[in-house]
Amino acid sequence: MKKLLILTYVQAENYGALLQAYALKKAIFLLGGEAIVLNYKGLFAGIDMKQIIKKICFPIWNFRVGRNFKSFRDIILKNSLPLKRDNLPALNDKFDAFVVGSDQVWNFFGNGFDTSYLLDFVKDKDKKYSYAASFGRNKITPAEETLAAPFLKQFKEISIREIGGIALAERLSSKKVRRDIDPTLLLTKKEWLEVAQMPNREDYILLYLMSHNSKIIEYAKKLGRKKGLKVIMITTSPVPRMGIEVLTVIPQQWLGYFVKAKYVVTNSFHGLAFSINFNKDFFVDLLPPPSKVNSRLENLLELTGLKGRLIDNIGDNYDAEISWAKVNSIIEKEREKSKGYLKRILI
Repeated sequence: MKKLLILTYVQAENYGALLQAYALKKAIFLLGGEAIVLNYKGLFAGIDMKQIIKKICFPIWNFRVGRNFKSFRDIILKNSLPLKRDNLPALNDKFDAFVVGSDQVWNFFGNGFDTSYLLDFVKDKDKKYSYAASFGRNKITPAEETLAAPFLKQFKEISIREIGGIALAERLSSKKVRRDIDPTLLLTKKEWLEVAQMPNREDYILLYLMSHNSKIIEYAKKLGRKKGLKVIMITTSPVPRMGIEVLTVIPQQWLGYFVKAKYVVTNSFHGLAFSINFNKDFFVDLLPPPSKVNSRLENLLELTGLKGRLIDNIGDNYDAEISWAKVNSIIEKEREKSKGYLKRILI
C-alpha cells in the first residue's frame, strides 16, 4: 500500500472542515493504507474584519472556540509538522501519492490563490490526485480558470464533489473527471459513533447554520413550538440568544448532538451531510444572497432525492416522512464507488 499525503483545509475553526479531514484520513486507514494530513495553513487570503471584530469584542468566547478545535485538530495532524509553502517541495520523495481535497480547496478567492492546493509542488504527475475537491461554485472567474488550468492538466486523476463542477474541471483539465461523495459520508453512522460524545440531553431540535438569518431561525423556533421541543443552536460565532440555547462545543460533541437530535434545521452542507448519514428528520434552507456556494447543498439533495426537504418546498409539513431505506441505498452505493477510487490510489 502507498503512503499518502492529504492536503485539505484543517486550520479553520469549522466543524465540517475538520470532520471531513478526519474522515478521509480514517477511510484510508480502514482500507489498509497510511495517510498523513499536511499541517499547512496556506497563504494569507486577506483581512476578515468579522473575525477581527469577534476576537476583539468577544475574547473569552473566541478562546473557548479555539480551544474546542485545537484538541481535535491535533488528532488529525498527528505526526505532521507545521510547514510553510517553501517547505513543500521537500515532500516529493517522502510520499507515494498526494491527494488534495475535499472541501472548497479550489475556491481560489477563499485560499488567496494558493497554487499549493493544485499540487504545484509535486514533480511527478503520476502522484497527483484529488478527492471530492470543490470549486464551491459551478462557474469561476477567468482569472481562476487561467490559474487552475495548467495545473489541473498535470493530475493523474481528478475527483470532484459536486456534479456542477465536473464539466468545469473537464474543460480546464482536458481529462475525464469523476464525482465522489464528501469524505464525511465515507464513514458509516456506526463508525462515527466511535468518535461521537453524546450530550446528556433528549428531545431537542438542533439548529446548525453556516450563515445566520432570521428566516431559518424563526422556522426552527416555530417547529419547536409545534413539537413542544427546545431549540439548541451550535455555533462558533457569538450571537444573541434569540430565545434559544446557544452552545459552542468540541467536534466530538457536535457529532453527539446530531446523533441525539429529534430534528435538525440547517443551511450548512455538512449539517445536511450528517443529517442524511444519521437518518435525522431535517429541514434545510439555501444560503441567502449574495452566497454563491449553494450548489453543494443542491447537489447532495438531488443525489439523495431529498429536494423536498428544502424549507421553501416543505413549508409547515413537519411530519413528512423520508424513505431512509432508499436514501441509505444511494449513499451506500456512492460510498462503495468512492472507496474503490481510494483503493486504486493506494495500490
